[in-house]
Amino acid sequence: DVSNPAAPSVAGSSDKVWQPKNVVLQYPYAYVGDSIRLKVFDVSNPLSPEQVGYSGNGWVDGLAIPSPGVLVGARGYYLEIFDIGSDPENPPNVKTWNAGTSYTNAQALAGSGSLVYWPSSYDNGLRIIDISDRLNPVEVGFWNPTSMDLYDIELRNDHVFLADEYPFPGRAVVVD
Repeated sequence: DVSNPAAPSVAGSSDKVWQPKNVVLQYPYAYVGDSIRLKVFDVSNPLSPEQVGYSGNGWVDGLAIPSPGVLVGARGYYLEIFDIGSDPENPPNVKTWNAGTSYTNAQALAGSGSLVYWPSSYDNGLRIIDISDRLNPVEVGFWNPTSMDLYDIELRNDHVFLADEYPFPGRAVVVD
């Protein structure tokens, strides 16, 4: 609870996750990617979040909701596309898209409209995926500078802001 910013406190919690990696909200649901699968919590009562469903099979590192009814999650080489519009509590995985041989290890995703921005570590750059046809995602852009481990991303207007961990001590990067 952050109603008093000088004294934040835990309002509620759940132990129904295993090594949670990321969370996104589409009220009243919180979608949590953990080391087992995507889990869905009803958070309409913040004092007692309740797991109401799950989807997928395998860990989920990065999560984003690029447009209403669509949730995307990153898992290793794969981008998972979930339909949270048809069944928000147990969203079907409508597509698993393989990035190929480049391991992405995305810690975060960002999305806007039909585009998903997928940063990766291990010198594998930034992928831009068009998911307007959810069953047939297409990589429409790729930026791969040398020696970068991209770990976080934020979109603002026509810019992508990235956190780069390598080379030490790292740097902040703006891409347009």
